[in-house]
Amino acid sequence: GNWVDGDPPLLVRSNTKYKCGEDGSSANQCTLRGGSMQLWGPTMSNGKSSVVVNMEVHGITFEDCADAAIRLDTGGDVAFLDCIVQYHTNGIPVLSTYSELTRVRHLRSGQQSFTAFTQSEERRLFEPHNAEVGENLKLSFVDSKFIDNNVVAQDFASGLITLTTQNQHLAIVNCTFANNEVDEIERGYLIRSFGSALSVENSLFTSNKVSGWGQIELVSWDTNGIGTLRIKGNAGIMSETGHCPFLAISETIPENGRDVD
Repeated sequence: GNWVDGDPPLLVRSNTKYKCGEDGSSANQCTLRGGSMQLWGPTMSNGKSSVVVNMEVHGITFEDCADAAIRLDTGGDVAFLDCIVQYHTNGIPVLSTYSELTRVRHLRSGQQSFTAFTQSEERRLFEPHNAEVGENLKLSFVDSKFIDNNVVAQDFASGLITLTTQNQHLAIVNCTFANNEVDEIERGYLIRSFGSALSVENSLFTSNKVSGWGQIELVSWDTNGIGTLRIKGNAGIMSETGHCPFLAISETIPENGRDVD
């Protein structure tokens, strides 16, 4: 089935599985299309992060969302298996944060949009003391595809997947990133983590174009950066950028926190 503009987003809930068909396969073509948000893990009414456990999404396609197709303001454990993220031209397809970004949204010309930041403002926003204290978020994409996204002229430094705090862990396993373009004033990436742990394994990268310093970036302004990095067994064409061919790492990420081949 298909969900389109005007339908409410799916909500992230504990002990819940969203499945496309009986077997949860993307071949069954369950598509969420359009709108400003397609799957949402909201904060609680008091503004604190909720905690989600045992949440899985199987075989769903997220397509052409105007803002954040997948937005997670929650802690806990959320997994996407055999999902597809495609045809996005605006916003941040996957935005994983807690509560800080809810304070910098504003209405402009009658539409919600992300505020543009200078580099100093961006640094202040994402400094460790602004990160929500509480449960970590463990976010994983397994056997999933990020294809044919062309996100151009955003006004927020980002990646197709963006993590904005240090108390998260993103795992990418057996995924495909193909024919994507993120072009946003030398700060566009496929994956961008502001200090959260990042693992990318056995995944394929091909025919992608980014304007940042690499296709994947792990950055932290904390001199004792806590983000850890594991990059193993990936393949494909990893040099289609004007700067670093594949990976950009902040100097504050300790050497003993890097496992890269």
